[in-house]
Amino acid sequence: MLKPVNAGALKEVLDKVSAQLKAERNTLEHAASLRARMEGGGKLVKEKLVGSLFNNEAKEEDAPEVLRQLSTMGGAVPAPFYTVIDAAFSPVSEGQAVASELSDGTGGAVLPSPGRVGTRFLISGENPEDLEERAYAFATTLVRELEHTGATEIRAGIGEIVGKPEEIFKSFKTARHIRHLLVERTDEKSIILGAREMGEPTDEKTPSVISEAKLYMSLHFTNPNLMLQDVAKAVSMSASRFSTVFSQQTGQTFTEYLIYLRLNKAKELLRTTNERSSQISREAGYNDSHYFSYIFKKNTGMTPSEYRAQYQNQPE
Repeated sequence: MLKPVNAGALKEVLDKVSAQLKAERNTLEHAASLRARMEGGGKLVKEKLVGSLFNNEAKEEDAPEVLRQLSTMGGAVPAPFYTVIDAAFSPVSEGQAVASELSDGTGGAVLPSPGRVGTRFLISGENPEDLEERAYAFATTLVRELEHTGATEIRAGIGEIVGKPEEIFKSFKTARHIRHLLVERTDEKSIILGAREMGEPTDEKTPSVISEAKLYMSLHFTNPNLMLQDVAKAVSMSASRFSTVFSQQTGQTFTEYLIYLRLNKAKELLRTTNERSSQISREAGYNDSHYFSYIFKKNTGMTPSEYRAQYQNQPE
């Protein structure tokens, strides 16, 4: 037969259980706090190690040992090739948080080091082509994410690709020099510029590679499958780098310039022929006549038939 439960005894048992649960909870919270502090401390150490590679007083012969230490902390180093991005932005602290989070998603291929006006990045890769693509893609993503947070005065210089740890500081100095030059260009919100662009020949301020790209596009824009990657390959650039250089040198994105070429062709055919709109769309590089009509009206303010009615048999 069960004995009646004494209220005082029950309260004592419940108090003991409550105290035990509280103690366990405190232990878990302490462990989590300790783990967070350790992780945060590790991240700070990693950032300082990366920063030591960019220090004017650092010895170049120490770079291999710095990379070895970084490799034990999750960095994708040592690697066959390296480059450096020096980025400045305002406000600095908020932008550095964005830069840190973005770097965390690269699996150690991009290692950040906060600086006085922004963040410096050490980027590693297996070959020069892939590394160049990674650097421009990362810089482009960084600029986009910074702009989403309202950051301004975004300037990113990309140093040359080097094949020795001892040359990392050389790449950083180039990136820093480019970033300093970009500060003077106050007419643009965001600018990315790499070492190779600094030395390319120009023709009336337009690099010859851009002229070559425009010529290629003028010969192939009627191909509905023409893509940025095709043009980049034709001018021997990575897609990310070509996209950045093209937009900065021309003031238009690749897509905007392609639309410009196609619509100019469509306008010419609308003015000078009686071809159906569906036929003109194909000759201008569009497989879908409905999409062609949408793009045409969006850019001209009138439908293809309205344009023809107003301008047929007239020079534009």
